[in-house]
Amino acid sequence: MKSLLALSFIPLLTITSHAQTEQWGQVYFGNAFQTDPPADRRVYLGTSPCVGSYHAAQLYYGTNISNLLPLTSPPATFRNIPATDLNAGTWIGGMRTLVGIPPGTQTYLLVFFWHTDAGATFEEASRNNGPYRWVSSVFTYVPPPPGSSLEAHYMEGFRAVSSHCGLNAYLAGILVQPTNQVVHAGEDVVISVVSTNSCGHLWQFNGTNISDPNLPGSRFLVLTNVQPSQAGDYRVIVGSPPFGHPLVFKRTSEVARLTVEPPPQWGEVDFNNTRTFSTAADRLLRFPDYSPVVGTNFVVQLYYGTNAASLIPVPSPPLRCRNVQPSDPLAGTWSGARRTLVGMSPGTTATLQVRLWDSDWGSTYQEAQTNGSRFHGQSTTFTYRVPPHGSSPLDYYIEGFRAFSTHCPPIFGPPAFLSQPADQVAYIGQTVIFPNVTTNICMIHWQFNGTNLFSGRFGPLRINNVQLQHEGDYRVIVPAIGGTSAMTSQVARLTVRPAPQLTSSRYDSGAFAFQVLENTGNAVVIETAPNLNPATTWTPLFTNTAPFWFTNSTPADRQRFYRTRF
Repeated sequence: MKSLLALSFIPLLTITSHAQTEQWGQVYFGNAFQTDPPADRRVYLGTSPCVGSYHAAQLYYGTNISNLLPLTSPPATFRNIPATDLNAGTWIGGMRTLVGIPPGTQTYLLVFFWHTDAGATFEEASRNNGPYRWVSSVFTYVPPPPGSSLEAHYMEGFRAVSSHCGLNAYLAGILVQPTNQVVHAGEDVVISVVSTNSCGHLWQFNGTNISDPNLPGSRFLVLTNVQPSQAGDYRVIVGSPPFGHPLVFKRTSEVARLTVEPPPQWGEVDFNNTRTFSTAADRLLRFPDYSPVVGTNFVVQLYYGTNAASLIPVPSPPLRCRNVQPSDPLAGTWSGARRTLVGMSPGTTATLQVRLWDSDWGSTYQEAQTNGSRFHGQSTTFTYRVPPHGSSPLDYYIEGFRAFSTHCPPIFGPPAFLSQPADQVAYIGQTVIFPNVTTNICMIHWQFNGTNLFSGRFGPLRINNVQLQHEGDYRVIVPAIGGTSAMTSQVARLTVRPAPQLTSSRYDSGAFAFQVLENTGNAVVIETAPNLNPATTWTPLFTNTAPFWFTNSTPADRQRFYRTRF
């Protein structure tokens, strides 16, 4: 019989091996570093340092000066800081890999710069005849050996460069004017213009400059988290900076009016079944035996819409049922809270429904169903008139909600045990499932060390992220329902062990090796993957009985991740 343990704990070890395979060279692609003797490596627009995240830099490289290729990584962006800042004229640097260039190889480097309004790449900006496109001088660089210092990766040969617009600003024109926009407070807005032969854009708000008149600026004005104080008239001046110079040719766009309205005031509801309702009715959640639902693993969510065929959940998290004894007056209720019906205005009539499920089987109602949970149910739909804001608290009550219970699955014979619960061994962090061992029953009670659990009332008992405190004795109680007799299963012992360790790494004859520490005699599978992306496939490499040493003998590995499986 296969074990029903689902492994969720994954010890990981990242291995970077330099000795067993060639590694491509690296370079620190940045110009904000100091050298002795010092050198000017800033980038200028005319005589002013280049600033603004709309400017980009990309490194081209190769061993043949006539055949240089761009890095495979995205281009770097310049810092969005004042031109007077000490780091003005520099881009946000970082380590880059020179694919195909081994360490110690003389390499030719070239840096391309451009304004991203004209394109995402230098080539695209060139096709679009964008402004401020320029190239550094070619310089040489020898990638240092792996493990060298950061300073050893600096582009010592790079020197300051300066660019001019390159376009005839006297031909500047506006092809598409900025347009009026209406947004709600808190939203983001982008105001844009389409211009031609323009070396720069200076945006104004109610006639006052809001960007630096000495810098090129961008044809996009991005405003985030807009507030009412930002409502007004926006326009842009196109031409060539510095815009304040009397001899600079420029054109001014039409005015675009930005209207900022208050955020929408959607309707609300008091999602609660413990209120003193105007209409007396049973509004409790119940199990199939009609006992009240208790336990914080059981959750409820409010669904709403304009009709029963188009219900969606409220955007807030589900609410938990109370963890009280079945005899408690609050049994069968949940810890309520006010909920917003996004899209439903006050005065409209909404259709509501309450859905209940066991969160051990999923964070949503649909996920619990997909995972095979037998415990889930929903109320009948009911209507709710969304009250105006500021109404009496009584107006927000879900008066139309009525009690509901989950139903028993079809029963075709007398209740019986198909088998007895089996002992299991789990490791910290795993998911443990004690399978259903009964047939022809409506509901059951799982017990842990003789105490009833709230989980597993309808079949399997699922324990997520098992810990040492879960170790103990488990058994099944079948209650007497509908004239049947109560039954009790044998005890199953759950043993919880500490997670295995990947440790004591070393190089063994040029190959990387590490030790797997675990209780003696347990079989452990080593799996590997090239990265930790969610879609990565883990490949089994080796199985052995712990404890043991594993040696990576794959000569093509440069970097690799490992984990264990049982």
